[in-house]
Amino acid sequence: METLFVYGTLMPNCPNGHVLENITGKFVPATVSGNLIGAGWSASMGYPGIKLDPNGDTVHGYLFYSRNLDDNWDYLDEFEGDEFVRTEVCVERYDELDVDTFIYALKHNKEELEDD
Repeated sequence: METLFVYGTLMPNCPNGHVLENITGKFVPATVSGNLIGAGWSASMGYPGIKLDPNGDTVHGYLFYSRNLDDNWDYLDEFEGDEFVRTEVCVERYDELDVDTFIYALKHNKEELEDD
């Protein structure tokens, strides 16, 4: 997959925006359904983690497109650490196009989904 939805520190002009700048790609505004929770390592920086929920709030962020993502997933997984898990989700671009992509969500969210 050549896309990643970002909603926190990896967004452009945010504390860790340089991580994706080094991978090079294009950012397109998009939204996902979920709830931002003051958990995860980024919460102390003012960037809560997300618990995906189709009935949750509209969370604004960016869809990052890059042909270089396949070569960088291991690096990004390590960067996000044990508190977040890369999982697939459908997001809506600003032009109302739905796109299947990856997102880093709070890890407990994946465990809850597996219990359903």
